[in-house]
Amino acid sequence: WPEQQTWWNGLPREAMRTEAMRWILGTIDRTARQGHHEYDSPQYHGWHVLPMIALADHADDAHLRHQAEQMATLYIADMAVESFGGAWAGGHSREGYRENTWQFVGTAAALSYFYFGEATFDPMHAQEAMCPAVTAAYRPPALLADLARDRSRARVVKKTKAPRSIYRHVDRPSTPVRKYTFLSPSFALGSTQVGLSGSPAGPIDLVSWDLTWDGPKHEGTVVCNHPFLGAGRFSAFLSELPQTIGRSVPAAKPYLQNPDRLFGASPYERLMQHEGALLALYRIPADDPTPYVNLYLPPGLVWVEREGWILGHAGAFYMGLRPIGAYRLTSIWEDTHIDGWLIRINGLDIGLALEAVEASVAGTFEAFCDAMARPRLDLSGWPADGAVRFETLTGPCLELAYDGAHRVDGVAIDYDSWPLYDAPGVQAALETGQVRLARGDAERVLDFGVDPESEMLPMRVIG
Repeated sequence: WPEQQTWWNGLPREAMRTEAMRWILGTIDRTARQGHHEYDSPQYHGWHVLPMIALADHADDAHLRHQAEQMATLYIADMAVESFGGAWAGGHSREGYRENTWQFVGTAAALSYFYFGEATFDPMHAQEAMCPAVTAAYRPPALLADLARDRSRARVVKKTKAPRSIYRHVDRPSTPVRKYTFLSPSFALGSTQVGLSGSPAGPIDLVSWDLTWDGPKHEGTVVCNHPFLGAGRFSAFLSELPQTIGRSVPAAKPYLQNPDRLFGASPYERLMQHEGALLALYRIPADDPTPYVNLYLPPGLVWVEREGWILGHAGAFYMGLRPIGAYRLTSIWEDTHIDGWLIRINGLDIGLALEAVEASVAGTFEAFCDAMARPRLDLSGWPADGAVRFETLTGPCLELAYDGAHRVDGVAIDYDSWPLYDAPGVQAALETGQVRLARGDAERVLDFGVDPESEMLPMRVIG
């Protein structure tokens, strides 16, 4: 606003412009080096994309315009590599109340529809707030749409996201977030190593893992959650003090204390994944008010119980779920928000094993059920030694030690070695600010020109 010589706070226009540039470019620099802080949020992703598009179209500073255009492209690439049938698969921060059982969610649904065009129109695609993306001059590279729509073969996506920086109630920094998503032709399974620095530091509406496939609302996902409650958690991310937030949270956000909640990070959850198989373990303290885990199953599938396994027929693929602990089945319904089955796994030392397999690999559903019902889960080390071993139907053996190593066929997963992006078509090392996008003969290199030795802008994420 060049005509505004003095701003409301008494500062001259030049000072405000300089400060805005410092924060915008600093945020871009951090994201290019360490990954997105508000990582992969279906609700909030659009609110990070649109400002970059506006700057790419309208900023009069050439450097800012270039950096913003690159960052908009990187945000769209984040969605493209985990796109499944127009939905955003895998773990997410801030997915929103109950919406992690929906096929399409938030601003990301609209952006995916605009840029990738794979899904049939759904009301969630009609997000008027995202219309500036349609009218803008900015367009992402076409190769990202090709990546998003590719169902020709299975692929693994690994991402690193920045630590969830937090200043209240924690005594050590968070570690980086690591995301792993396996996209098979008929389904996608994704999980997250959230890097929690204690019970207050987990996002209050994180979805740490999910299994996704094409299906109507409530009919295309399986998700699981320990509905952790803690005054420190709410006080870390919301403005109230721990002494009063237990009373104030139910007034403003009652869903955060629902006993059948299906979202929100738990400090007691440990996950590991290899391709279509996942292990989840929980060690819940005896004084925790929610000594159980909630598992959501869609109501329209064929479900069979066999030798402790819950086996599902999803058409082109099958899934097997093995609760670790006593469980009970109830229906769960709430207006348009949720409709399905709730499996509550009760106990303090509990967990879940899951494997999804293409029908073309497993054969008939009966053959799949017979194979999964054979002894595959070794619980001899749980809970006494804190370890579980899972021999998958497809071959690899997963070993999860609670607060210990995660091993696949005896080899420990080295999460610290993961780059910023390791996915077909998107490659980037940490701290370099350089990202290579490629598809066939098409290629685009994003170079943010970062100085890895320079101090980064401080960052705190809320929510």
